[in-house]
Amino acid sequence: MVFVDLNMEVHATPIAKLGARKMESYQLSFCAVIALWLLTVQVIAAERPVLGQGMISCSLWLEGRQTDSPSAASRTAWVLGFMSAFNQYGLTSERADVSEGKSSEELMAWIDNYCRQHQGDHLHMALQAFIDDFRQRIQQLNK
Repeated sequence: MVFVDLNMEVHATPIAKLGARKMESYQLSFCAVIALWLLTVQVIAAERPVLGQGMISCSLWLEGRQTDSPSAASRTAWVLGFMSAFNQYGLTSERADVSEGKSSEELMAWIDNYCRQHQGDHLHMALQAFIDDFRQRIQQLNK
């Protein structure tokens, strides 16, 4: 389209502006789609498969801690195995220890306290919170 102003000059910029607006609209849509895709990828990455006893509820964990049943012992072993695996594969420092030298009972007491406050969570979520707490303490020490 060609426009003529009162000075009788010919201008073609309005069409260029329309094209630029359309391009900006496409760019905005493209950026929105990419942002949603990246958010989805992050959520999928955060949902790693959990095997074994880690899928029981915190309320079931607490019930089991009141007994000396074989299932309670296997859950405690699962928790200690999770911590050991984190020490082996999740830490960058070879000398770091997520248990920080605490006894098994002290570690289980931490999990018990978490589970009392979050009875609907799964056991693996308690371990993730434990490890997050450990990481925050390590970051504070390294500052």
